[in-house]
Amino acid sequence: MPNPKATIGNKMEELKMKKALYLTAAILAFAGCAKEPAATSTNGIPEGKTVNIVASLDGLKSTYNKTDGFAWRSAENISVGTSDGQYVDFSCTDAENGVFTHTFTGTAPGLLLAVSPAQNGSFTSAGNYQVTLPEEYSFERRTTNALLIGTPESSEDDNVRFEFRHAAALIRVTYQNVPEGTEGFWFETDKPITGTVTLNGTTAEEIEIKNDNTALASGKTGVGIRLAEALEDSQDMTFYIPVPTGEYGWFKMNLWGTDSNIAVTTSKYIGGNFEIARGQVIELPTVTLEDDFAPYTVGATDNTTAWWGAHSQSYQVPEGKTLHLEFYNYSSKSNNETWHNWTAVFSTVALGQDPYSEHLALRADYWGWTPAGDFNTVAGLREKGTDTNLMGDDFVNLMDGAYVTMSLKNDNGVMRFKSVSTPAAESDKAKTRTITFDMEISGDLYLFLTTDLSHFGINKVWYSGYKAEEEEDITFVGYRSGYKYYVYDTPLSLDVIGTPKRIFAWYSNGTTKELTASDFAFTAGQTLAATEGDQVFTATYKGETVNVTIPVKKGKEAFGSTTLTTDNWYDSWQPTGHDVAVGASLTTRYFVYSKCGENYHGPYAHVNDASWKGLTVFRWDNWGWNDDGSTAWDNTDANKESNWNWETMKAYQNHCLTDITWTNVGGTTATVRYDVAYWNGETHYQLYKNININGGICANAAADCCYVIVIE
Repeated sequence: MPNPKATIGNKMEELKMKKALYLTAAILAFAGCAKEPAATSTNGIPEGKTVNIVASLDGLKSTYNKTDGFAWRSAENISVGTSDGQYVDFSCTDAENGVFTHTFTGTAPGLLLAVSPAQNGSFTSAGNYQVTLPEEYSFERRTTNALLIGTPESSEDDNVRFEFRHAAALIRVTYQNVPEGTEGFWFETDKPITGTVTLNGTTAEEIEIKNDNTALASGKTGVGIRLAEALEDSQDMTFYIPVPTGEYGWFKMNLWGTDSNIAVTTSKYIGGNFEIARGQVIELPTVTLEDDFAPYTVGATDNTTAWWGAHSQSYQVPEGKTLHLEFYNYSSKSNNETWHNWTAVFSTVALGQDPYSEHLALRADYWGWTPAGDFNTVAGLREKGTDTNLMGDDFVNLMDGAYVTMSLKNDNGVMRFKSVSTPAAESDKAKTRTITFDMEISGDLYLFLTTDLSHFGINKVWYSGYKAEEEEDITFVGYRSGYKYYVYDTPLSLDVIGTPKRIFAWYSNGTTKELTASDFAFTAGQTLAATEGDQVFTATYKGETVNVTIPVKKGKEAFGSTTLTTDNWYDSWQPTGHDVAVGASLTTRYFVYSKCGENYHGPYAHVNDASWKGLTVFRWDNWGWNDDGSTAWDNTDANKESNWNWETMKAYQNHCLTDITWTNVGGTTATVRYDVAYWNGETHYQLYKNININGGICANAAADCCYVIVIE
């Protein structure tokens, strides 16, 4: 499933890998001067024999710097699997040339496979080699822990040539101003990324560890990197996380340390639609923490601090950066007045500096003012924003204790603001309140909060965004959608797919800058061909004609109308249904192109009995019914739950990823659950319970004013 941010396209990454290829002169000389390669020994090595492994590699391992790229590390250890099912450690004595040596003290079996980093343990046979992606790494600066597999190509005298290839990929995360007391880094995603896996393939080029590998099914979705000791002062740190290849829906990360607040205040979630290929280095946006970033309290905790009586820190938002501010809002609720909550002030300098002026002040109840006048009277300002106002008449109670997430982007003379207030009570979570608007500004941009018979618990402050580095090798490459689209057997017109989402500028060092999609005007009449791979669309960006690369995958099947005009859901069925045995579950993933005309313009989940006789139909918008009246299902709130934002649901249905899970609970009842991820990373669910069945069930789906690609 979902940001902020970016898969690296295969073609671009191939260029990057070729550029970064690290083959030393010694290795090249060895390869060029060797005689006709002899067969790799499989009959053992004489006692006392010293064996050298010459390691060549495909672009990175195991230390990194931006000048030289990746290289082997002095005293690097690798493990070589032998034909008796054991690993033997080799140590790199010549870091420049990547030569590893080991002296056998007894007759040793043949060398069949090499692994880096070094592995412990054994395996059952030469055809059953196993490697482990550990749950924890020890931090060593610039060390990547990238997982490489090498297989022998030739042997001569004391040298055995191994060609190494990546079996996985890397995530690169940088935190700026890592606080004192930090002891480690935690990374988590929605697929298993640790565990023991049996390798398939006989050559390094064939061996790939994927996140759909069943051997990783019992693994864990998180991994830690532990420092040798807690930091004594603030500093910048970069962490590398090896991950299996494949698709990911989200990434979550945080630091941890001697103060439990470190984990809370440095936590970051990135939703999206990521596909990671072997050998790729995915660089996530840098997380910049303020020196005194959080947590702290603004105002008296009994809510007696009056208007302008206390202020948060002033946070500068440089051009191209996005400030993220998260806090708990507490209100006196005095006289039921809606303005006794947070007020955000957007200024030209930090509070207390001269000359101080304001771009805008905005209250939580969506009222504010500028130097030019009232928020309501400034031409077009309110009209440019949105306010879901879901809290309604109970606003003051729901805002008390609400958790507020704010983002403010300085986008080339436009400040783009969003706040989401989520009530504290679990039963009220669906009543979130969202405010968004864009405003043109002149000058620098700062944000701070102020009180009005209220107080705030500042919880997290961090920045995201791209800032180009002045290095000769960092050049602009092109524009690319960071969101992947799906086709099956029919081309899809631009009118159907809508404007491509999440467009990035891509740079030669692999970094990216997300651009505003509304700045692109795509040429009419273009189509996505029914083929897999990168496809190029033309568009106008800031008056210039540009090419935008769209990554396209091919699904397993499709149903619905490619013009999004199917009004009768029962006319467009998923071609293949599946049996769900007693006690079992079935999850199918779909990519949805929707008309977005109604909340129910998406896939319908159908529950049939074992003979494929229809029982019950469910939409993703909190409604279901009996298909033929043969089975009773009580369509009441007790049997269903969801966390949709009904005010915004229609607008975001197009391009969403949807998992539908059918569960057969003991052969007497069933559940149906939707897990939906919008293109922007926002997620929602819909759950139906207590569906009466009798034995086994069969599951499939139908389409209503949408075109649905079955992914898996």
